[in-house]
Amino acid sequence: RPVDRQRWWSLLSARRELRHALRALRHAPWYAAAVIVVLTLGIALATTVFAVVDGVLFKPLPYPQSNELVSLQAGFRAVRGPSGQRPFVSASDAAAWREALPDVRITIFRTSSSARLEETNDAPFGVAEVEPHFFDVIGVRPLMGGFSPDHFDETSSVGATIISYELWQARFDGAADIVGRRVVRGTSSIEIVGILPPGF
Repeated sequence: RPVDRQRWWSLLSARRELRHALRALRHAPWYAAAVIVVLTLGIALATTVFAVVDGVLFKPLPYPQSNELVSLQAGFRAVRGPSGQRPFVSASDAAAWREALPDVRITIFRTSSSARLEETNDAPFGVAEVEPHFFDVIGVRPLMGGFSPDHFDETSSVGATIISYELWQARFDGAADIVGRRVVRGTSSIEIVGILPPGF
């Protein structure tokens, strides 16, 4: 049939062209190697760029209704502060924002990245100090445990801490009795009161 003949001639032509290309590359090995390297690097670069763009621009944040979340940061207006340092948002700032925006749920948090647990050779990890209603605002609940109003008593000498799922697995081997355990962080004592969901 005509259709089968056309398909057969197309396959035969493609086979001849592939054979010719392989022969040409065999006669010019350096050129072939350069082509293969360039193609490999191009594919790897395109894959990396796509992964970054997809993760940063297209994938939503792992929170319910993430399109409604907005991040605000304080800044210096006239007088510049120390190099690389941002002013902290105080509780009075948050109260003023809540008064000005009564229909918006607002919470504040402060991050650092130099915390260690117990042994000095432990790898440092990030820490965030949060308000009581932090999880209510972002719409995510701890996997285990959680904060209570007593945990935010400023007179307490033990800091209540919810650790990440990854730290729970790596540092404490996923111990089932982790909630309520007290450990040393730097020069202070903390009580682990919960575990965050995986990937939080």
